[in-house]
Amino acid sequence: MKVVKGLADLVYLRVSTEEHAERGYSIQVQRVEGLQKAVELGCSPENIYIFNDEGISGAFMERPQLMAALDMVKNRENNIDYFICYDSSRLSRNAAHQLIIVDEIKKSGAKLIFLKNNYQDNAEGRFQLTVMAAVDEYERARLRLRTEMGKRRWFTNKFNSTFGN
Repeated sequence: MKVVKGLADLVYLRVSTEEHAERGYSIQVQRVEGLQKAVELGCSPENIYIFNDEGISGAFMERPQLMAALDMVKNRENNIDYFICYDSSRLSRNAAHQLIIVDEIKKSGAKLIFLKNNYQDNAEGRFQLTVMAAVDEYERARLRLRTEMGKRRWFTNKFNSTFGN
């Protein structure tokens, strides 16, 4: 692998505890695959910047490490060439937020790469990303509903076993 002098990449990682349990996302998997992709793109390890929002829902735009990552690319610090993210749901679970984030990355001049989605910055790619953002938002709502139903079922069973039917 040829290392390109001056190339810098940013890898953004995120997992919420609900998603970690439900879908098997792990920070370690995202980190390893993100680093591998950065090196594959020709970036030397010392020029790879990792930002990690562990345990924070993707429904919120104001995530400390996401904001720091966006500041880095917007301010063109370290000349970030690639903004690498595991998949679109790691970037955001809110369709409107996701489009804003993608636009900020694009305006910075960095190229957005999703490891699990084949995103291309063209009309079809933006359409696909918009649809996936809506699906990600829907999945989050379903996950919250199932979690809430499970808590209610547990409480009902606990109540009935303690106080009888």
